[in-house]
Amino acid sequence: MVGIICANGNALPPCFVFPRVRFDEARMMKGAPLGCKGLVHPSGWMTSSNFLYVLQHFVSHTRCSQEHKVLLIMDNHKSHLSIDAINYAKENGIVLLTLPPHTSNKLQPLDKSVYGPFKTFFNQGLNAWMLQHPGQCATIYDMAPLMSSAWDRAATPVNIKAGFRSTGVHPFDIGVFSEEDFGGAFVTDRPMANSSQQSTSHEPDHARQQVQATSPDYEHPSESQSAMVPGIAMGVSPEVSMSTSTSEQPRRVC
Repeated sequence: MVGIICANGNALPPCFVFPRVRFDEARMMKGAPLGCKGLVHPSGWMTSSNFLYVLQHFVSHTRCSQEHKVLLIMDNHKSHLSIDAINYAKENGIVLLTLPPHTSNKLQPLDKSVYGPFKTFFNQGLNAWMLQHPGQCATIYDMAPLMSSAWDRAATPVNIKAGFRSTGVHPFDIGVFSEEDFGGAFVTDRPMANSSQQSTSHEPDHARQQVQATSPDYEHPSESQSAMVPGIAMGVSPEVSMSTSTSEQPRRVC
């Protein structure tokens, strides 16, 4: 699902990516509210070609143009950065701005205050569905109404504005981050290896040199790479509209 939110508290109808080759609107979008967009891909993940349809969905609801430009902030997933998508954005007044890698947990409004409640409400809706359909398994044809209901409960003006405010995107505030937030990541660091067993005073000098030469020399590894989840978040300021994106996902797409 691709979620799209605006800094003034509004939310656009979401887009769904189904893990199928052919799109069956009658079954896949049954129960989904009007305005939602359905897409398909065998993997169920966002692709460059499908993201172009997301941009078209975005333009149809925001009415952006060269005279009324919109700032779209999104994750820098490769599916968001195709030449066709960039050209389409330029032609329709969309100013693209991507988040630096590994910063969506701090800078993505959807991740901060919308997707958490969304997952909670979706799980509640799925539990209720299973109680009403004992012995049955939920399929992709049940996802649109379940996710749409959870989206309506999570993407409220209060949650949306809180997400933009907590990230400092809107209102713009560089003071929301402390010095520690700009420090290096130590999640993947390994402790320094203990020194090799110290040779006793009775060991010859050449034996000590051999032990020292064979002891491992560890370096701090770089931050591990992680897949970005596509997603979109949109915001509006008095001058221009502002938006941001994450295709995670519940696959993300923020």
